[in-house]
Amino acid sequence: MTPETQHIVSLMATASGESVESILGKERHRPLPALRWMIGRELTTRGYSGNYAAREIGINHATLLHGMKQLKRMAVDECWHPEQMIASEFYRLLDSETV
Repeated sequence: MTPETQHIVSLMATASGESVESILGKERHRPLPALRWMIGRELTTRGYSGNYAAREIGINHATLLHGMKQLKRMAVDECWHPEQMIASEFYRLLDSETV
């Protein structure tokens, strides 16, 4: 895992209150899959291929593609998702580093 990926995963752990080990683990209960999808999306926006980003966080590239579609659906969904609050905090942390 690259240092950049490690840093992004640690920011997600801070934002979500989950451990790095659980984020990178195999469990599928909410919100862990969505956390992995958000990390994968961030890696792809930084220039990683979808396949490489998925391998970095230990998931299949098709799972990442599916997850990115789910995140897009959550963003426009009328109902509130706990993952949206985590995403807000995660992106706030990312933005505070680049200022």
